Amino acid sequence: MSKIMTPAMEKINSRRKGGMRGRSTPAKDAWRRLMRNKMAIVGMIIIIVLLLMAIFAPLIAPYGYSDMDVINMLSGPSKEHWFGTDQLGRDMLSRCIYGARITLPIAIFTVALACLFGGVLGVLCAYFSGQFDNIVMRILDIWGSIPGIMLSIAVVAALGNNMYVLVIGLSVGAVPNMARTFRGAIFTVVDNDYVEASRSIGAGNFRIMFKHLLPNAVGPVILAVVQLLGVEVLCVSMLSFLGVGVQPPTPEWGSLLSTGKEFLNTASYLCIFPGIFIVLTVLGFNLLGDGLRDALDPRLK
Repeated sequence: MSKIMTPAMEKINSRRKGGMRGRSTPAKDAWRRLMRNKMAIVGMIIIIVLLLMAIFAPLIAPYGYSDMDVINMLSGPSKEHWFGTDQLGRDMLSRCIYGARITLPIAIFTVALACLFGGVLGVLCAYFSGQFDNIVMRILDIWGSIPGIMLSIAVVAALGNNMYVLVIGLSVGAVPNMARTFRGAIFTVVDNDYVEASRSIGAGNFRIMFKHLLPNAVGPVILAVVQLLGVEVLCVSMLSFLGVGVQPPTPEWGSLLSTGKEFLNTASYLCIFPGIFIVLTVLGFNLLGDGLRDALDPRLK
């Protein structure tokens, strides 16, 4: 007797065949959820455009960032200069585009350095726990009680004012938060059975921590990194605006704002356009971070 196939049974069979062709994984499921989030896609597009702008700035910018047009000094937006010119006749569009090559790399290297040191401390604290965890976390509590901006200013004042010192100063302020993030993420997986299985076959502590534990706790870490990137973009611009970050004539967005504030009443576009770039960058990272938070949540299917 032939088996009757109902539409529901055919649907189940098609799903099984699709599963055989390509098995679903948590990473693939998270990517699908992320792609269904329109606002996260908007944030991703903004970040990609800004990164491409930074990489290909010499090809995109209509002028060099230091080229001066003395005839059109403090000239408003026009066909020749879409964002106008500054007090020295330099094209503001070109300077904003080149500013992406300064602000974004500083923020990225700051987060990378904070993840390196904070991540190692967080993983060690969660894995060994006990007295070691208590001592290190109390030190980090004291460290984190000092505002990150104040630490950055102190480091720059002590070591000198350049982009390398700025990266170190900003990362010093971000290490405690990243250490707590890594520690909390590792705590969620440290008691799993595969950890005991790895120990039973003679795996070393370093191998267990960085090959088994960290890859399985990467979701909260990715989310924290993306959100921290937006914060660091603001911090870089803030320090440059205050005069302790990137100094003129380097076209960093905060530095452009600091220079433009002197002409706020007569040439407000000198502050508006760099401010728009800062807002778009932070907005892009925030939208992407919100989308990642929803996509990496295992309760959302």
